[in-house]
Amino acid sequence: MGSRNSIRIAFAVLLFVVAAIPPVLLLLDAEAPGRAARITGSVWAVAVQSFWYALAAALVAALVYPPTMPWLRLLLRGMRERLTVDQSPMFQALGRLEHHETADDHFAIAQVRWQLRDIGKVLFHVNRALELDPRCTKARFLGAKALFDIGQVPHAANAYAQVVAADEQFGFGDALLGLGRCLVLLGQDADAVRALERHETIYGPSRRALVLRARLARREHDGAAARELLRRAAQPPGEGEPMSLEEQLARARARVALWRLGGVA
Repeated sequence: MGSRNSIRIAFAVLLFVVAAIPPVLLLLDAEAPGRAARITGSVWAVAVQSFWYALAAALVAALVYPPTMPWLRLLLRGMRERLTVDQSPMFQALGRLEHHETADDHFAIAQVRWQLRDIGKVLFHVNRALELDPRCTKARFLGAKALFDIGQVPHAANAYAQVVAADEQFGFGDALLGLGRCLVLLGQDADAVRALERHETIYGPSRRALVLRARLARREHDGAAARELLRRAAQPPGEGEPMSLEEQLARARARVALWRLGGVA
């Protein structure tokens, strides 16, 4: 969670610097014609060189540390989604709220705000949706994800538990996985194991769940169980088996953890 916030701050600083370049160049050119062109050429040369260095570093990192590529792809996917999100459902819902307030409209706004990673407004509209309709499980599920995103793990665990208890139709699998992850972080190991095992019983193996269970096994100093769980998580997908980026990242992390434990990926 801390690393994600650091990345967002770095990205915001980068955007600020890029936005500041044109006015600075105009001021320089006004003081000394031609200076801006020379500076632009130098900056461009440094930028191109830096790009190739960064690309080489990324390739080396991908070879040395398997989680690098799925992590980068997840980062790029998130950036692309934020830049291309369709905001029309939010504006339509805002228009309807001027005349009549409903839980569904607040949820529609919260969904778009989640895609934009505007967590404060996500939680505002989620809370309002739940005030209007406490049975709005989809809003509670979104709220759980938002709470986890800002590090409110105990509150996220409570929200995930309510989703699991209330609705087996909406987000039940992801809610169980989210609940298990929260319980691992909270040190409630027995409850975490039950949630993650229940997830596998209902939905089949998940590499993310297996990695979490391996962490719990290592806490209990059960190296054999941890290696077996990591071995399962590190297995390549079967022919035709789809694998999300999140599952690819979990598999890569399992391979690294297995190497560290002296197993074979």
